[in-house]
Amino acid sequence: MNATRVNTIGVLLQNLRTTFNERLKVIEDILDAQTNDVASESGGFTEVIEGLEARIRQLETAAPVNVWASPPIGLEVLNKAVTAAVPIVNVSKVAAQEEEVEEEVEEEEEEEVQEEEEAEPDFEEPDAVSLTPFTHRGREYYRDPDNTVYTVDADGELMDDPIGTWDEARQKILKLVT
Repeated sequence: MNATRVNTIGVLLQNLRTTFNERLKVIEDILDAQTNDVASESGGFTEVIEGLEARIRQLETAAPVNVWASPPIGLEVLNKAVTAAVPIVNVSKVAAQEEEVEEEVEEEEEEEVQEEEEAEPDFEEPDAVSLTPFTHRGREYYRDPDNTVYTVDADGELMDDPIGTWDEARQKILKLVT
């Protein structure tokens, strides 16, 4: 029984080895075919590159050169030197025009600022009243010359509305009745 099992395992391994070798051969064939395709494609690229290099040399020398490679479809090969007409510009005129434009922009900005100032209503700022800080029962308060008492809010900013008046004789804040 053991011999049959060993023979069966041997046959399976032999089949596996054969199948594996066959698959490796198929993979090698595929890779060889791709390598040949790439080699044939690169030959076409070489011709295109050579044609482009010839055109570059032609443009650099600005002299007619016979190019043997055919141009791509839709691209014409020019055998003439190209000369572009460059206009002559008076620099002082250009500088004067630029200054005029800058002045116009500045004038427009000034006009806009004036219009904004005219559009805003003028508010009279109230006369600043000097407040005197004082402490009463462990809290800080502020009073004006008329003994009107103000306090600060949780953020430490002075409240606009008074909370009372300061009675100097009794050293007490008299609450305002609302």
